[in-house]
Amino acid sequence: MNQSVPNISIVIPCFNESQEVLIETISTVEISIRDVIADYEIIVVNDGSSAAYSYDLPYNPKVKLINHSTNKGYGASLKTGIKHAQFDWIGITDADGTYPNHLFDELIKKSGGDGHGGWCQKMG
Repeated sequence: MNQSVPNISIVIPCFNESQEVLIETISTVEISIRDVIADYEIIVVNDGSSAAYSYDLPYNPKVKLINHSTNKGYGASLKTGIKHAQFDWIGITDADGTYPNHLFDELIKKSGGDGHGGWCQKMG
């Protein structure tokens, strides 16, 4: 376990993404990080997706779903997720599985807790 980055909030903005792909992304992130950090949460921000993309995620106390009533854009979704994060360290990935989410643990190990290596530290 990396003592430099003990708790992490992972923010996943999504807009009109299939539920199956979103669930796979969440699962891949969780499998990668759960053994290398003390605690984590995953914050999914549904950015006003159409009714055809309503998200009924399986219960998981580590996953929060926040819904924007209208589409506000990627940046606003990130801000919403970061605003609701309970931990100081923030990781960001997309819902569509295009990033190598299975490597989040490697990113954590290499970050050294100094705010470099792909992480940002929440300020204030």
